[in-house]
Amino acid sequence: MESNLRERFVELVESCGPVTCVRSATSMTFRGRRDFAGARTTAHGLTGYLGLRRIVHDRRFGEATRYTDRLYVHRFHLRHCEDLDEEFAAWVREAYLVGSA
Repeated sequence: MESNLRERFVELVESCGPVTCVRSATSMTFRGRRDFAGARTTAHGLTGYLGLRRIVHDRRFGEATRYTDRLYVHRFHLRHCEDLDEEFAAWVREAYLVGSA
């Protein structure tokens, strides 16, 4: 299950356009001009973050942390591939645009 989640997340990110993926033994970070998303597999699913210019309220996100005046880091936790729906894909695209600016 977790590898399917990870693979689907990678597909969503890479579908946005050119990205660099920096992988370590336990995590991966995606960059445009700067980091905009990251994730790691856990025993219960996939955890990670998206960098957005606004606060998004959704069950998949924990509290958003202000990183700069114009950037909020949203921590997410996903348990099922269904969590990677079109709404989540739109946030990934939004984060990609932030990271590409």
